[in-house]
Amino acid sequence: MSLILIIDSDASHIARVEQSLKASAHRLLTAESPARGLELVRSGNPDLILIASSGDEAIKLISGLRKDPAAKDTGIVLIDTMTPALVPRLKQLGVLGVISPDLDPGNLAKKIVSALSIVEKTKLEHALKRTNHIQVTRKPGRVDLAVLSGIKEYALPEARVVLNPFFLKLIKHDLVVLDIRQVPGLSDAELRMVEQFVTVLGGPAVLVLAGKHLGMIVAQTELGTKNKVFFTSEELEAHVAKSKGKG
Repeated sequence: MSLILIIDSDASHIARVEQSLKASAHRLLTAESPARGLELVRSGNPDLILIASSGDEAIKLISGLRKDPAAKDTGIVLIDTMTPALVPRLKQLGVLGVISPDLDPGNLAKKIVSALSIVEKTKLEHALKRTNHIQVTRKPGRVDLAVLSGIKEYALPEARVVLNPFFLKLIKHDLVVLDIRQVPGLSDAELRMVEQFVTVLGGPAVLVLAGKHLGMIVAQTELGTKNKVFFTSEELEAHVAKSKGKG
């Protein structure tokens, strides 16, 4: 399953994309403005961004996204009538392609799936180049552990080094967040590994930032009842702020 964000102020365009994805397992996020779109890129970490815009406005919007670290490498597809003069600039911005807004749902779905296949290939290439597949960010009272690549092949071997007794003792009293939004996919075996990660990191107290994997985590593991599991970082941070308020 992939997470797709569409930035579009036209409800009919959004409905068309929703219809095209109806028979697939892909999940769709919607944003009516570029500002809200960027917020969802940062919090939801989508695999693909669909942008319904045209001309200089489209270039400006995509350029703005590319300047933000959260969106600089995210796959982007423009939904617009092809304008040949814009093609060189779109390529410079790393746009995967341009889809006609008039496409029927079936062909629209094929175009989206084709773009997603390019995205997955790029992610694999990035994973092969990475030297670290687990990113740890620590600040007073909190530690965020983000898994950046496939769990079984990349993250698990690294976890045996990162999650050493000294590290686990160091974070024993911290709020721990396990972020798996960037994991490309989860097999049944990898779902069990996520559960093991959570157990090692602190059990029920660990907050899980699941993104597109939320449905699988809730439906196929016990984490949905034992732990707090969130779709976006916005939801997680709201929960943390509320908990601090109660404290």
